[in-house]
Amino acid sequence: MKEAIHIHSHFGSATVRAGASVSKAPYVYESVTEMPDMAHRSPEDQIAHDNGILAEARELDRNGWDVKADHISGHGFGTPPKINGHRPDVYATKRGGTRIVEIETDPDDDHDQHTAFRRSAGQTGANFYDWIVDKGENRRTKFE
Repeated sequence: MKEAIHIHSHFGSATVRAGASVSKAPYVYESVTEMPDMAHRSPEDQIAHDNGILAEARELDRNGWDVKADHISGHGFGTPPKINGHRPDVYATKRGGTRIVEIETDPDDDHDQHTAFRRSAGQTGANFYDWIVDKGENRRTKFE
């Protein structure tokens, strides 16, 4: 029997099995075993993180932004540019405006990266947003 996990998010709920088709699923990963190795997050937190990126990218796209998003290949968004040596989770542009977005599961994660993005935003006039998502993939806190 293939490994199965149950995922619940703001997209809905699903039980997914490794190897099943993802063409209609709104999730980034079907299974914990499919995910890349991310040392600082649990598998559940990584799923919440990556699906949070996908939700943010889709929301910005629906609102007319040109979106680049990291960690969600296969969903039609290109790779964001590096900013001060770091790649943001989401990078979006619209009519001369720029948004740099990070999705975290722990508010204390990646302080140096956030400092680099804030510095770049201050220098270029971009907006930096830092969302904290919980394991249910709900965006619960927004830092700017």
